[in-house]
Amino acid sequence: MRAIAEQAGVSRMTVSKALRGVAGVSNKNRERIQQIAEELGYVPDPNVSMAMAAVAKTRSADGERLAFLTTHDSEHGWKRFSHIVGCFEGARARANALGFELEPFWALQPRTDMSKMLFARGINGVLIAPTGENLLLEGQRCIDMDWKHFSVVAVDELLDSPRMTSVRHNHFTSMFEVLYRLESLGYKRIGLSLSRLTEARNRHRWTGAYLLWLKNCLEGHEIPFFLHGEEDESQAYKAWVETNQIDAVIGLPADFTLLQKAGFKCPEELGFALLDRLEVPDVELEFSGIDQKAHFLGETAINAMVGLMNTRTKGVPDSPVKLVCEGLWIEGATTRRVGPAVSDRSLYNMALMQ
Repeated sequence: MRAIAEQAGVSRMTVSKALRGVAGVSNKNRERIQQIAEELGYVPDPNVSMAMAAVAKTRSADGERLAFLTTHDSEHGWKRFSHIVGCFEGARARANALGFELEPFWALQPRTDMSKMLFARGINGVLIAPTGENLLLEGQRCIDMDWKHFSVVAVDELLDSPRMTSVRHNHFTSMFEVLYRLESLGYKRIGLSLSRLTEARNRHRWTGAYLLWLKNCLEGHEIPFFLHGEEDESQAYKAWVETNQIDAVIGLPADFTLLQKAGFKCPEELGFALLDRLEVPDVELEFSGIDQKAHFLGETAINAMVGLMNTRTKGVPDSPVKLVCEGLWIEGATTRRVGPAVSDRSLYNMALMQ
């Protein structure tokens, strides 16, 4: 750092701020210092980086900011979704512990060059929030920005562009976890109900795992998915349950609402398990299902981003790294024992590595 400071004609403190992206250094000087560091072959000492992170924990975050980039229909639209709020809260807590502030920014803000705005504010790290519904419905799901100045991590991997380092829930194994838990309670005719948007949102991982279970466990007696839209399809839902003699349903809050509208009592008539234990409007039941641990997803994303920042890794990577986090099954009041547990565990031994 001394050599960089001498060549750049600045103090070592200025070099330190420029390499870490801290506010207080002009964009021109920051770029010049980073270029000199690269030419001199500067590589951060990992022991020093860890020591500085420990020091950061003892002080408040007072200037070095990271961006939480959202893509919903309005600036605050993401706050309607408890999973995204959980990701943000976990990310913010971890960022604060490392000496940063995490600030939301709306990527779709009209007449705004977001990359210029973030760069002008001295922001070097960008956390892309789970993708907004409007963007998912478009043919090309992308955020049009110049990414070269930023270390970027996405919480999910739904964007077509850019493909960044990402942190997401393991949808595939969580489906097997739910199926295993339901079969362990004696349920045999287990149906899957999802909205069409949700089914596409996780790139068909839930339905892919469910199809594998159908082929292995119910071959010849398969149950079709119940994929629905925004309209009230409670009568069709009722017919689907009765025609297929379903004894338990896997889904999300909207699917439990359909179960109620169709007139089924849970768990007396129909067991139910959530793939993400979110709040269900006007229902105070303790739900069985998977806790996707949204806070942990946010924390993990910040850890990954700070790692990229410490190594000055910026822009769109040639080979994006994908970090996959496991959820946790929680048994609640929407399931009950209805029979003996499944005897053939071979499918679960492979899928869950039990």
